[in-house]
Amino acid sequence: MRKDAEQNSVQILAAAEAMHQQGRLIDANMRDIASAAEVGVGTLYRHFADKSDLCMALVYAHLNVFLDESDRIIGGNQVHSDADLTHFLKRYMGFREDNETLLSSAEGGLHQGRSFYRSEEFSRLHSLISRLMQQRLPQSTEDELEFKADMLIAMLKSDIYDYERNIRQRTQDDLVQNLIELIAK
Repeated sequence: MRKDAEQNSVQILAAAEAMHQQGRLIDANMRDIASAAEVGVGTLYRHFADKSDLCMALVYAHLNVFLDESDRIIGGNQVHSDADLTHFLKRYMGFREDNETLLSSAEGGLHQGRSFYRSEEFSRLHSLISRLMQQRLPQSTEDELEFKADMLIAMLKSDIYDYERNIRQRTQDDLVQNLIELIAK
């Protein structure tokens, strides 16, 4: 990427992040975002096909911070306690709640779901969850762990998570306990 194009991308993401922090991004259109970033609308569209694409870029940035922090907390150990998976799931739910508006905007895009499952961020998240499940589920094969990690991530998507928290009135602790029981079978 050319230096000026890279600078524009950074500028757009910084403006979008500021708008998100101020609670203005969800109602903003692409023209508003371009104006806040002090770039032309065409420049914005060259970097991001639509608003969900931009929101997904912010989600990836936030997810990478979360995953880096999780790797530091969990460490490189191959052996993990049962509590590590529980603690991680609570932190991941907190991450999802902290980023709820971004995730809702990003996951609403038609192609975003498919691209997320092919992303480096998904691979990192999946790998971390699989490592944590290995100790808890020593009888599981690699294929079973892979499937269970896939399903665990899918069960925590915004619409399902929101439904369980707000309609079913389940606490994070309830959700963690139920998810762990579900994957342990």
